[in-house]
Amino acid sequence: MNNTNLIGRLTKKAELYQTPDKKTYARFTLAINRKKKAGGTGSEADFIPCIIWGKAAENLVNWTDKGALISLEGELKTRNYEKDGQRHFVMEVWSNFFQVLAKPNQATDN
Repeated sequence: MNNTNLIGRLTKKAELYQTPDKKTYARFTLAINRKKKAGGTGSEADFIPCIIWGKAAENLVNWTDKGALISLEGELKTRNYEKDGQRHFVMEVWSNFFQVLAKPNQATDN
């Protein structure tokens, strides 16, 4: 089973795109806090690249901005590509569903 649930903040406003066959999607990155190792204080962030599809992509772009706290359901996808003679490996979360938990100016404990 490949199921991923994340809660994090948008690092910048999501950008809307369209595939050659007219499917709508948005790309964005989620900053997700995690606790530091034993003995450390505070937290560190992981930056997770995400793609969301269809009407949910349009809603994400229209309803959120940098700093919005969202929950995201999706699955991990991997791909490889070559650019300038270099081979690159990418892991992303692909989603069709999100929920806004807090706007950027709302204080939360996260």
